[in-house]
Amino acid sequence: MLVAQEVPYEAIRKEVAWPLSFYSPISGTFCEYRNYNMHMGADFKSYGLNGHPILATYDGYIEHISQSRKGYGVSLNIHSPSIGIKTKYAHLHSFLGSDGRVELLRQSILLLLGKDEFYFNLPSNAFPVQKAEWIGLTGESGTGVPHLHLEFRDDKGFINPLYFSAYQHKDTSYPEILKLIWEDTARSSALEIIPIKEKEGRYKLKEPLLARGKIRIKLGGYDFIRSRNKNNVYAFGLKQEGYGNEDLSLYRNQFLFVPYSQSSNRQAFYDTNRSSLSPPVYFYNIYDLEQDFSIDTSRMQLGDKKNYIAYLEDASGNRSELTIPLEIGEIIEPAITEKPPVKTGSIYMTQDKQLQLDFRKNETYGNGFPILSKTTWEEQNIKIPNGLTPVSDPYKISVQNFNWKGEVEGLIRTNNKPTVKETLYFYDSSIQRFSSVWSKRTSEGFQFKTAKLGILGVLADDSPPYVSYSFAFSKNIKLPKASNPRIMERTYYLGDSGSGYTTNPEVYLDGEKYPFTYDSDRKAIHISLAKKAFEKKKFLLLEIKPRDWAGNVGKTFTEILKAED
Repeated sequence: MLVAQEVPYEAIRKEVAWPLSFYSPISGTFCEYRNYNMHMGADFKSYGLNGHPILATYDGYIEHISQSRKGYGVSLNIHSPSIGIKTKYAHLHSFLGSDGRVELLRQSILLLLGKDEFYFNLPSNAFPVQKAEWIGLTGESGTGVPHLHLEFRDDKGFINPLYFSAYQHKDTSYPEILKLIWEDTARSSALEIIPIKEKEGRYKLKEPLLARGKIRIKLGGYDFIRSRNKNNVYAFGLKQEGYGNEDLSLYRNQFLFVPYSQSSNRQAFYDTNRSSLSPPVYFYNIYDLEQDFSIDTSRMQLGDKKNYIAYLEDASGNRSELTIPLEIGEIIEPAITEKPPVKTGSIYMTQDKQLQLDFRKNETYGNGFPILSKTTWEEQNIKIPNGLTPVSDPYKISVQNFNWKGEVEGLIRTNNKPTVKETLYFYDSSIQRFSSVWSKRTSEGFQFKTAKLGILGVLADDSPPYVSYSFAFSKNIKLPKASNPRIMERTYYLGDSGSGYTTNPEVYLDGEKYPFTYDSDRKAIHISLAKKAFEKKKFLLLEIKPRDWAGNVGKTFTEILKAED
């Protein structure tokens, strides 16, 4: 079982400083669920702008500098041998700071190597830093839109930044509890229950739950800190109510310290088949992974009643509790109308053999199986977006006491070979919205991969893509220290409600094709223009014509560019 460890840094808890020259809400928290890993640091908003100064969190030295196209991007580590921890700053614009030699070193390395990726360890006496010293500028290099990513580490693992006093926000909001997942050995499938919110921090169920055998509890929810982002919680657990004079703690796990060996083990904390990054909804496993249950009722008698409390807690101590009244009784399930899937080894198929899931490459958990069934969009109360038309009835993927790790490979067969207009769509049951799914057209239908539970169906796309302005404050996304005064920069967002836009729209400046760069993080294109272009013309006409993968062409977006003051 992985339970986050205590951190042996109480003596310097108040010594670690804030990493920016201004107050910024933490927008991404420690150990947050990501699609393929966990987020082992904290993110700080830079409000869509590059070029904010970053500051040293303690006295030490710059241990290494690196640059990569993806991942951390431009990053540096500072190290304090006296306190034994390291701080990583990532997604930077540059190392421009009070010691200009560090940025000069980066530029020299790029020139010498002739490429834009490197990793260099530095001597401990080369670049000393003092607490609160300016050591670089925020950016958006690597992966992500403008923000600062900060990590604290020691020789054994990652430390939650919220552990240190300077990072503890004055947070008065309670975590939100959205759903209870209840799995017990007496039922053939899990119960999914939406709790009733009595007031902030207090939730209840409509009625007691009948149970027998061993029970696994999962809670879906999130926390707000000070930004609009839905963040990870700090701790979660389960207790039995009224055990003597106090409640009895049955299980508690907290995101305080995670060893390197466990930093990619999302299953230790989350139900990965239900958790979602966008929009954020995290389903926490409220049980001991070695025992594989939350409550064992095998020694309880018929008619016994007990109250349990499952909770989510934030770093400021705000705790949201869900009271779960439990009664030991006989469970009578409704008649099962769906036939079990056809199974061949680790391959499962619907009775009509139109949908297939192949688990041969996946780790699976539980003694049940996936439920694959044909349904309709109407039966599932799913509204189809405008411009999309159902081609055939969809299929539902659910489970009975069964989970899997990673993306499972699948095949959905169609009556005819799919056309360019037809695309496989996935409706995520946990977040109740359409989300992306990897798929590929074949002569018999679609190959696909999914790690989630939901509805799969083929829709025809007649919805054109579109181009829109960036937010006003993002039209110039660099502060003066990070800007080239001789260049005008513009950002335009691409969008599509159907099969998705292509990343190569036609761009024209005064009727001539014009180059651009595509930004996969913003889902936008960037256009750079020398300001000298306005010496001969006061105005320039910019045109952008978007296309999508279904062959639809959107309306041409136009803007009159003029010289900036």
